[in-house]
Amino acid sequence: MRRLLPAITLGLALLPSTAAAADLPACTTTVSSAEAATTAVDEAAPGDVVCLADGRYGTLTLHGATEAPGVTVTAALGGRATVAGAMLEGSYLTLSGLRMTGQVTIGRSSVGMTVDRNLLIGQGKGSGNYGVFVCPAQPPDHCDDVSITRNRFVGRFDEDAIRANVYHDGPDRDDNGLLIEGNEFTGNVEYGGHNDVFQSVWVGDHLVIRRNYVHDFGGQGIFVKDQAPAIDGLVIDDNLIVHQNRPCDPKSLCPTWQLSPLQIFGPISNGSISHNTIWTKKPGGSEGGGPVLLRDRGWSRVKYSDNVIVDGAREASAQVTGTHNTRCSQTTGPWIALPGAAADCSPAFLDAANGDYRQADGRGVTWKVADQSFGPISAPRAAAPAQPAMRDNRSSGWGWFAWLVIAALAAAILAATAAGRATARSGRR
Repeated sequence: MRRLLPAITLGLALLPSTAAAADLPACTTTVSSAEAATTAVDEAAPGDVVCLADGRYGTLTLHGATEAPGVTVTAALGGRATVAGAMLEGSYLTLSGLRMTGQVTIGRSSVGMTVDRNLLIGQGKGSGNYGVFVCPAQPPDHCDDVSITRNRFVGRFDEDAIRANVYHDGPDRDDNGLLIEGNEFTGNVEYGGHNDVFQSVWVGDHLVIRRNYVHDFGGQGIFVKDQAPAIDGLVIDDNLIVHQNRPCDPKSLCPTWQLSPLQIFGPISNGSISHNTIWTKKPGGSEGGGPVLLRDRGWSRVKYSDNVIVDGAREASAQVTGTHNTRCSQTTGPWIALPGAAADCSPAFLDAANGDYRQADGRGVTWKVADQSFGPISAPRAAAPAQPAMRDNRSSGWGWFAWLVIAALAAAILAATAAGRATARSGRR
């Protein structure tokens, strides 16, 4: 028996490890064409995962018709399926792990759409594509409970990386009408067509922009305007916006300045702008980005606190309260100071050169770049286990484990037997 114990341990250790893919749900079905993906989604049940085999695909047209958690369309191996665009309609679809070379559109009147952990690649001026277009509609139409999370947006899109028209907090349990969280944006450039990283027009409610990383870009960063009535519930929290260094194209559009990295127009009610670090100047240099601007009238119950910015101000009609803010300079002209701001042009960032813009005093962002993960995960997904043709209802869920133990014991017995034979032969010599 003593000989069996090491052998049993060895047998169990040789069983396959699922740790690498533990966070990735198994593929319910795998397809290799856009048409097959459409059919698979039509036939899917809530919780199903439709995987795309490695390769190139045309535009996906997907209609979800299930309840939450809905259907996920993803790459069998993260980032190895390249898709020319996607239209998401209906309810509860998740698009994940894909390399997108065309626009993702969240269709009007949709509910519960998620765009998560994709690589979205801009195709440049004249390409006609946004990265994600949320709800190409006007009131009273709207899209409910949209989430855009943990993606990488890279390069120049024809206009905005994300355009949002009409968003609404619908039937789910959270307080988000449109959630934009944990994304990376890089490479945006102003062409003269209002090319922003994020632009919201028309109106919506419960807009949450949180923990995003915007860097090495030009043009506007976060831009909210043209809403009527007020956006009820605006959260812009814990975002890092740095290195606003890409010139306009052509440079004559903004020859000596940059546009605003954060520009918010009223009306806004029940809002919070907090713990953002918008340090758009070069590390150790004097050249800065554009000013943070709060504008227009109709601001109600909005706090602006614990932000660290290079430059900024507000119009007198933008009534906000707040404390513990840092700014290097204040925008000149017909502007007034942002609330509770102390002048500091050399904030004590922990390690800005390596992406750690936290500060010991708690102002600004609460995370560092090295701890974040954006875009597809490369670990392969497992295939869903085949359903047995017949099943004894009296059988236990421990059956699979019993088979593994039996297999391990068999391997151990064989190993022990072989070892015993080797010992016997040695004794006869």
